[in-house]
Amino acid sequence: MLFKLAYMPDSSMFSRTFCMLAPVLDDVLDISKAMFSGGYSARNFAINSEFLSVQKNQSLFYTYKQENGNSFVGFHRPVRLYPEDSAFSGQKWALALMMPAEDIKYSLTRFNLQLAVMFSLLMILGAAISFFLSKQYLKPITNSIDMIKSKGLDEKLKTNIPEIDDLIEFLSLRSEKLYEKAEEELPSTVLHEFLKNTKTLSPAERAVFDLYVQGYNAKEIAEILCLSINTIKTHNKRIYMKLNIASRRELLLYVKMLKEAGKELC
Repeated sequence: MLFKLAYMPDSSMFSRTFCMLAPVLDDVLDISKAMFSGGYSARNFAINSEFLSVQKNQSLFYTYKQENGNSFVGFHRPVRLYPEDSAFSGQKWALALMMPAEDIKYSLTRFNLQLAVMFSLLMILGAAISFFLSKQYLKPITNSIDMIKSKGLDEKLKTNIPEIDDLIEFLSLRSEKLYEKAEEELPSTVLHEFLKNTKTLSPAERAVFDLYVQGYNAKEIAEILCLSINTIKTHNKRIYMKLNIASRRELLLYVKMLKEAGKELC
């Protein structure tokens, strides 16, 4: 009872921790003569095996094994119970603190699982933050691309992003040179194909097309036809696709060349 009171281990972290005072001989603890303290019923494992062999690990802890295969992890220190001049002074005793090895394995597994969950949450949080930041930085670029798609390079576009504005200016100059070259070298078969494709336009698309021919821009056409600008953009995409062109400027170039060739749009 005095041993239990004096050496009661703290079992708040590992509930099956126990303390043992036992004789030791050649790295073997004699648990048949041992005293125990702690919440774990340590005497139960002493029924089928009277000895614990001690094995030193690379760490600070020892491994204690029974013949029946039970394994414990902990550490021990030698203690002197009898005076040197006593008849029992040759007996060696050790005070050990240990717990079942499976408790350590379970604790490590649970700890690794918690780390994996925390790592996964951090990964998800990092991905969410990256998505948010990339969206914030990419939004001006995507808006600029949408602006170019809807208005083309005919109008003076300003995005307030110097790099994109420089690119638009370069593409505009490049496009202008290509149109000038096209006016000189465009074969008559291409004009004939364009004229043929105008007949595939729907009535609504044709109405928008005719207003472009008359020199109106997308905003003015939306007001004339009492349509939203998004509806006009949808008609633009379909008109460009059917006529195999890429911009309002290219459309007007074909119209101009047809008029110069003496061909009328039906």
